[in-house]
Amino acid sequence: VCLSSRIPACRALLVLRMAPFQSWRAGFSLWALLCFRMARADAESDGPVFIDGGGHCHPGEMPAACNDGELRNINWHGFLQIVCSPQVTQGDVVTPILETLSFFDMKSAKACMAGFIATFLSLLASGLGEWKNQIVRYIPDGTFKVLVSTWDERPDDPIFKQWSLVLPRLFNLSSPWPPWSFPGPFIQVQKAQDLSSMVELQSDNRCNPAVMRDIGCGDDAWLELLYLLCTGCTMSNNGGGVSCLYTEEFIEITEAVMKVSRGSWRRPACPHGLLATILSLSGRADLMPPEVSGEVYRVPLEGGRPPALVLHAAFRKLANNMDNYFALNVPMIDLAPFPGHTGMLRSARLNAPKDARYYRSFVAAVSTFLGRAGLAHILLPGDLSTGFWQKDHLAESGILYSFFLDYSTQYEFQPLASDLADFLADEFGGSFRFVQASPGLWQVGEEPYRFAPQLGSAFRLSCATCVYASFYFYMRDGTQSLLPLAPWTPCSIPLRRVFPIRWREMAGSMVPLAVDEVWLQRSQRLPAIWMPGRASDGLTSGGSCNAARSRLVQERGVSHVFPQSGLTQEFDLSPGVHHDLGLFDLMRLREDSEEAGLHRYSDKIIFKGRLMDQGIPIPKIYHMSNDPANWSEVLLGLNTTRFVAKPTHLAATSYVYVMRDGVNLISGESVSLQEVAAGLAESLEDQHLDDWATESTPPGVIIEELIDAPPREGQGFTPDEMKCQTFFGQLFFCEWVFVQNMTSGQDGVDRFFDAHASGDRALPAKGHQASGIPNFVSKGYIFQDRTCLDCGEQVPLSEEAWAKLIRIVETVAAGTDHIRIDVFITPDGEPVVNEANISFLKISKFPPQLVEEMRRRWLEGYRTFFS
Repeated sequence: VCLSSRIPACRALLVLRMAPFQSWRAGFSLWALLCFRMARADAESDGPVFIDGGGHCHPGEMPAACNDGELRNINWHGFLQIVCSPQVTQGDVVTPILETLSFFDMKSAKACMAGFIATFLSLLASGLGEWKNQIVRYIPDGTFKVLVSTWDERPDDPIFKQWSLVLPRLFNLSSPWPPWSFPGPFIQVQKAQDLSSMVELQSDNRCNPAVMRDIGCGDDAWLELLYLLCTGCTMSNNGGGVSCLYTEEFIEITEAVMKVSRGSWRRPACPHGLLATILSLSGRADLMPPEVSGEVYRVPLEGGRPPALVLHAAFRKLANNMDNYFALNVPMIDLAPFPGHTGMLRSARLNAPKDARYYRSFVAAVSTFLGRAGLAHILLPGDLSTGFWQKDHLAESGILYSFFLDYSTQYEFQPLASDLADFLADEFGGSFRFVQASPGLWQVGEEPYRFAPQLGSAFRLSCATCVYASFYFYMRDGTQSLLPLAPWTPCSIPLRRVFPIRWREMAGSMVPLAVDEVWLQRSQRLPAIWMPGRASDGLTSGGSCNAARSRLVQERGVSHVFPQSGLTQEFDLSPGVHHDLGLFDLMRLREDSEEAGLHRYSDKIIFKGRLMDQGIPIPKIYHMSNDPANWSEVLLGLNTTRFVAKPTHLAATSYVYVMRDGVNLISGESVSLQEVAAGLAESLEDQHLDDWATESTPPGVIIEELIDAPPREGQGFTPDEMKCQTFFGQLFFCEWVFVQNMTSGQDGVDRFFDAHASGDRALPAKGHQASGIPNFVSKGYIFQDRTCLDCGEQVPLSEEAWAKLIRIVETVAAGTDHIRIDVFITPDGEPVVNEANISFLKISKFPPQLVEEMRRRWLEGYRTFFS
């Protein structure tokens, strides 16, 4: 077979054999590849091109789009003679096919669809490894989405190209192309990825092994998975979300499940089990979010079953394994007997914006529910829980709305919260969650795909992509204004801008809207004024919104629900605060602050003396002073070999001795009391350049009792510690850590050089070289409701002990805008305060969503306090 009639020398170079299309495996020698390129160079490029590929192809005119742009470089004549021939040998024929594919991009593939499909099917038929680099996804509307990966090797430095394209439901190739049709063999992809026919059992069958055969998962391996998920995971209040403990056994079993389920051409053996496994990993801090369609597809089912509401989802790098890739069409169903509801996937619209029509229908449905329940409410434009009002916040031009309710309705509303979530699930399918972000802000919305606390945090923390509604509670200040009990702009809303309400149609329902939307929208646009002028804010009682709120909650007898800790002078950064500061910009303001009152926290002697006076639990103090004269005598006179000795003016565990029977537990080295005394004496000559308060703290030493560590199988002997971040006296989260060991001195120096280069005030110090810095092991992030992000063990405090920790931390943090309170956990599970930190490094490894939420809380605290 000749690649081109104009190159007869090629005719004798190929040995051919018969093979049908379904099992076509092409072979092409180096000589044949040379001929292919010679023919391409000799191909005509002007005017209509008629090609006869021979074999099972028929002559025909090449579409003009297939000879345009980069596609002009393709020798279609030679290509078609390869793919149309009934006789080929296996070998290197994949090279010209890949080379042809490399000339395509999304635009040219759309224009020359027949050429692209012929090339793509040819690559599949070649059966060689390069096909594995291509990703094919079946979409519930019947189309296929392909992610094409090729190398363009024409330049000296080869270029990797990757692009995506949606292929039609059906495409028949005509002359001069091979007589193939699409999807053809890709029907197997459809069968493997389409899970829309999955059986849904009632939620009361969760964790019931007796019904496993009803969903086709009766094998012992799936029963083992069911036991693991039911014992290692807990459900959210509405039963839609899953929070798990990521033990080594858990990771092993989930990895095994994904390994046996991999393969885009094979349907998972137990779809319920695979999906439950995927959802169970949503609480990992390093989660790679899935790509989920913005649309919900209504797919008809056989056997008289109602249509399924289906999402298309692509999961990548599950459990940090690049091989764990799944593209699936997932019905929104309860996964019983496995825990979880696939409706939580809808909120993971990574590359798809919220649909404004769906959002308006959602808001209208919530308003309908409230109206039927007899709860008076008003819709105001904007939602300050997400930020300032933006006209194009949604996919279409539109605006967000928030529900405003009088505070007195909370007692009627709260018992209806679960009913509202159920009502929305019936209306829209999937699963919905109700959260209390703060006493003045409640929300209802789609079940978040990522881990999300149910108390003390708004949807914005873990699910900015969720569709949700916010309920702002307010109190009336006389007859002129209403005051929202959560951050809002303006902080006092004139009644004449709200009432009389006007009813307007939204998504087929009538909803109550504020009378002056234009003024309310304008008041939220930047630059926002936190303290509106008296003429516009509607206040009649005089003073600030903050003072008015405090007076109103006190008059209503609910001041315990809205605690206000105030702000002491040393923690007041307001002169430098504005709305667009980042978290570490705010932290740099704190680092540079030279308020002497900060020593009440940075100086460990002053700090712990104050806590003892307040009766707050701390480790037993054997000695603390700024006088170095008698430190050696104190050490020698201790009646215990278990103690901690540390400087009171340094940080980063420099010159810290965690002693147990002559061994420093953080270094693992034997240390004599004389060496401890010498190290403490050396610390007097050191100064840490972390923040002004630490830098200016006078040298001193504390010697206190050792808090023992829990059993850890040789992974470190320091106690569990909760590093608790607070904002304006309220706990946000505690990072659960322990010190595994100390780095080398050089690594400690390098880390602080890196910190300074990243914009921190910190610089290397003598103690970093002498002691190294601690290697902390992070065991997870615990939130107000005791839920834990990325935990591998149970939280080491009972519910009572956790509540006690919150009370202690918020008492210590009273009067601050931000401070971190570090708390040891005793072997009995009791919290005792270790120390306070007024700053942390920019290179701290917080998950990105926590960094953004910390920034917002810090700024919102100032906004509330000074408005």
